[in-house]
Amino acid sequence: MPRVEKQLQQRSLTASGRQIKMDSTGIADYRNWKKAEAWQDEAWRFYDIIGEFEYAANWVGNLLSRAKLAVKKDGEPVGDNDPAAQLLNNFFGGPEGQAQMLRMLGVHHTVAGDALIVSWTDSATGDDQFELAAPKNFKTAGGVKTVNGRKIEGAPFVAKVWNPHPSDPERSNAPSRAALPVLSEIEKLTMHVAAQIDSRLTTAGMLLLPNEATFTAAGDKNASDGSIAQGGTDAFAEALQDVMSTAIGDRGSAAANVPIIFTADGEHLKNIKLLKFWSELDAKTLEIRDAAIRRLALSMDMPPEVLLGTGDSNHWAAWSVDESSIKSHTEPTLLHLCAAITDAWLRPALKLDPNIDSENASRYGIFADTSDLRLRPNRSKEAVELWDRGALSDQALIRETGFNPKDDVPDDNETKRRLLRAIASGSATPEMVAQAAEAFGVYLEAEGEEPNESRPRPSLKEHPDQGPPDQDEAEKRAERRARQSALLSASEQVVFRALERAGNKMGNQLKLKVHKDVAPSEAYLFAKVPENQADFVLEGAITHLDRFADDHHVDAETWTKAVYEYCYNLVVKQKRYSKTSLERVVKRLEFTDD
Repeated sequence: MPRVEKQLQQRSLTASGRQIKMDSTGIADYRNWKKAEAWQDEAWRFYDIIGEFEYAANWVGNLLSRAKLAVKKDGEPVGDNDPAAQLLNNFFGGPEGQAQMLRMLGVHHTVAGDALIVSWTDSATGDDQFELAAPKNFKTAGGVKTVNGRKIEGAPFVAKVWNPHPSDPERSNAPSRAALPVLSEIEKLTMHVAAQIDSRLTTAGMLLLPNEATFTAAGDKNASDGSIAQGGTDAFAEALQDVMSTAIGDRGSAAANVPIIFTADGEHLKNIKLLKFWSELDAKTLEIRDAAIRRLALSMDMPPEVLLGTGDSNHWAAWSVDESSIKSHTEPTLLHLCAAITDAWLRPALKLDPNIDSENASRYGIFADTSDLRLRPNRSKEAVELWDRGALSDQALIRETGFNPKDDVPDDNETKRRLLRAIASGSATPEMVAQAAEAFGVYLEAEGEEPNESRPRPSLKEHPDQGPPDQDEAEKRAERRARQSALLSASEQVVFRALERAGNKMGNQLKLKVHKDVAPSEAYLFAKVPENQADFVLEGAITHLDRFADDHHVDAETWTKAVYEYCYNLVVKQKRYSKTSLERVVKRLEFTDD
């Protein structure tokens, strides 16, 4: 027996998937499978009322939906014309429908641990119809079959996929089963918080006052002698309600800021008490509930950080999944589901093909490609540097910077136009220009004109002096090279600082998005600066060269203009800085004492 086939059969023992025969011999088996256990109904109830649990189940389903299903035979991918590939292409209507099916399977796998795959043929269109449902939602009554409320025509193909319990493989299991006590605790704590809120909304407690206490009703005077009236506890309660109603209705009223005058003997003040209707448990309720949610996060088949949140990851970051999480949680689930679908649907469907026998059908299996689940590392900076050194292809550069190598590559005409612009703005020799242009199919000679003759080689007879150059001339050339080298170094620092300031302006003021790993001096390479904003990002970036112009024997204004134009071209054309290109600019500058 081939090794791969043996592995597939071994997988079938651990992953449970089975076809249900909807005839008289299999209907009893179906009825037994259809019955949901009490814990499953309870798990679905918690899915409907506890948001954290619903999110956890949906997170698993959403992650699984990004996998791509494929068929292999003896461990090798099959061609598009293979019967198994054609079956899979029709399964749930193709890749988009399969993504939705995997999403729902992930939810069922997390909540109840089982689901039915039901398929039938539409008599009107002849198309195959598919539904994924909880077993209780597949019903037969009076000879009429329905699934999720949809009426089924003819004899449906029904397959059950379930997560087997370790001690009883015929029973379903799910991560929610062991978490039911925790879910119940979260539910009760939530109900307790809601009850306390209702209690506090109903009343803020009871204020106990001794009968001997009196209060002064401000502004209320006796008619006979003009003294301020005083009242007992009933009058105080009435006045307190009036003040509170006025303060709530009109926040600008003085009643909201002026205290109520209340007088009593010292021995009676100590008897004033506020009676509360809530317990001291309230102070710790949220803490206890947070601990319960932590237990729930540890119970689920997913990284706990998804629910709890750590660092930059929180439970809303659905795709923050690292390599270890995929290997530890997602791939084992997909492996189980694919093996179950293979046993319950693919192989039984293949056996219906008269050209495929049982032995050949068992050599096929469904596998899941998880490459789209993984977060690709950002290698754009390294890709640009390697491409600039000629160690990386154009295709790889485009791919690693997030573009499409097929659609985003410039065509030949665009490449030629760029070449002509580069030639026009550079200082290449005529021979270099002609050779480069001819390599791209661009001929610069005007039609009907004779090409210019190459410059004749100088004759030694006309210049008989073959001795070493004059010593003074050699010293001048050496001094000039030294000056150019110093000027190049100074210009290089100015350019780097200018590009750095431009990059900071791009992010802070133009709000252009650049990856955090990109240095500010290279930001213009990854975010296009509009040409009308280039002057803005470089404004004030090149200053004070007049302080150093005399030291380098150049005109300050000319030096500033040359460096500015160089930086402007880099930013607008998104050209990477190179020492060679800056050296050409420096060599064109004239020294003031020449």
